[in-house]
Amino acid sequence: MSPLAQPLEERAIHSFPRRFVKARLSDPGFRLKQRDLALPAHHRPRQIVKFENRTLIGGALEKQNLATIVGWVSSELPADKPRHLLGISEPDDLFNAVAAGADTFDCVSPSRVARNAAVYSASGRYNITGARYRRDFTPIDDECDCYTCAHYTRAYIHHLFKAKEMLSATLCTIHNERFIVRLVDQIRMAIKAGEFDELRDHVLGRYYRT
Repeated sequence: MSPLAQPLEERAIHSFPRRFVKARLSDPGFRLKQRDLALPAHHRPRQIVKFENRTLIGGALEKQNLATIVGWVSSELPADKPRHLLGISEPDDLFNAVAAGADTFDCVSPSRVARNAAVYSASGRYNITGARYRRDFTPIDDECDCYTCAHYTRAYIHHLFKAKEMLSATLCTIHNERFIVRLVDQIRMAIKAGEFDELRDHVLGRYYRT
């Protein structure tokens, strides 16, 4: 049985190539035509490209319909290829996409928001240039094991942004990238343990609490 034809719990134990293979876009057989998808026109992703080792799903997906759209597309894709979803990095989108059949992800958002002083934490995203962090000598996230959290405080990073030092964006990018990678690691372990729904409720309940 192909890894992606297996239940969600079993699929997690398989690892897939981490490097992309050059797309054979000149070969019509390597492109999934939008007209072949049984989707309403206004729901069709703008970019669905088949690579030798995986299928990419991307484009302008409505956030509120993301899980539904990914589920529709996944049902039309080859069962023996990993599904790579483009442009996804928010915690709720990660959980929804995994549940709908996506296997791997990439997105510029963690680094893009980091350049604007936005950082992720277990209790939600916040802007570290806020006045409250000027004398806050704790890490960005007490639960994070990244280089930034191990060596720098919120107060110092706050100062770097105010001083317009390039190091500010670098340190926040390191943290945000690690936050997302660690979250995906937790999702993978939860799937293997049969605790995906419990982890989703716990993580999203903390991250998006008001």
